[in-house]
Amino acid sequence: MKFNFFHKQELKLLWPFYVFTFMSGFVMVVMPFLVIYYQGRGFSLFEISILWSVMALVRLISEVPTGVIADVFGRKVSAVSGFFLTSFLWIFVPFVSYSYWALLILMVLLAISQTLITGALDAWVYDWLKHNKQKKLISNYYTKRPALALSGFIIGPFIGGLLVTFVKIDWLFFIEGIGGSLLCLILLLFAKEHFKRKKYNTKQKFHQMVQTTKKGFSFIFSENKFKLMLVASVSFAGWIAVNELASQPFLKDLGMPISYLGFFFSILGIFTAFAPFLGNLLAKKIGEKSVFILSALGIFLLSLLVIFTKQPYYSVGATLLILMWIAFFVQQPAFRTHIQHLLPSKTRATILSAESMLESVVYAAIMVSSGFIMTIFSPKVGLVIAGLFMIPAILSFTFIKEKK
Repeated sequence: MKFNFFHKQELKLLWPFYVFTFMSGFVMVVMPFLVIYYQGRGFSLFEISILWSVMALVRLISEVPTGVIADVFGRKVSAVSGFFLTSFLWIFVPFVSYSYWALLILMVLLAISQTLITGALDAWVYDWLKHNKQKKLISNYYTKRPALALSGFIIGPFIGGLLVTFVKIDWLFFIEGIGGSLLCLILLLFAKEHFKRKKYNTKQKFHQMVQTTKKGFSFIFSENKFKLMLVASVSFAGWIAVNELASQPFLKDLGMPISYLGFFFSILGIFTAFAPFLGNLLAKKIGEKSVFILSALGIFLLSLLVIFTKQPYYSVGATLLILMWIAFFVQQPAFRTHIQHLLPSKTRATILSAESMLESVVYAAIMVSSGFIMTIFSPKVGLVIAGLFMIPAILSFTFIKEKK
């Protein structure tokens, strides 16, 4: 029996998107060192947390205004501009990072450029496949894009770890910025688009967004089953915020060489790539509810163990972080599927949009709060406290009824 990874017409129509997604991971060399780089510029974790919180809020506010560009000028124009600007702006970080306010302005511009991509890329692909009567391939695209992105991302941090051994972190910004910009121009410009410009009413679009958001929140606060899942989702968002800020300085404090951070994130990517598949198997064996509870409980207990880590045993701290992220990704497929089953099809997108908005606000608030706490105490304390977010998640999962 012959097995084809790509379906008929799939590569012909989608190859620029697939290659760009995979190759983008190769140039993502800065992320493993970003927090400690800013610390090296003299910024506290509290100041860094403000940068990322502002970015999260700017992305939230900019969604509709930047969406106008995609609807008026085309999804390709919006997505390509967004990818190019997001990559290109990284080049300026080493020059402006000596001034906190200059860096803050740059982060705002980065966040705005990122919203040019959000929604536009998916709409571009969807309309292109629909135009070619291959709408059935959209599910293949959504399945393969994360796998290709993760495969590339495993390689990117590893390359970053090798480069940091020989050059300053400043150079990684140039590599990611120039590499990402060139990839965007070379690959995405080859991708075709089917777009028909329509009359656009900005005021009507904004009014529609407000009404959509109201409907989403109305459902969220009226359905008890969804509220339980939302509490868990927000709890995970808080935990993620703390981990994104604390992980790098935590490992550095334990004595991990800076170059090893790149290798750590590559290893983390490998393990978390397999975690969702493990989660699907466990859900079939012991049920979704058990997977949810065990996942949150595992993160909680592992977070408590962080308090016992000390120099020079950075490998212990790295192992605990990897196990926590595995526990998180184990429950993700079943978690997102369970949420989908709770939503009415007509308002699914509306409700998920409202959920995303709420998570963004919580993420920003907890990011700033944790940055303040970790500046006073330490990243280790922040990671331990982050585990406490799993308590409301565990309680919420306990009251969830299994699907029959």
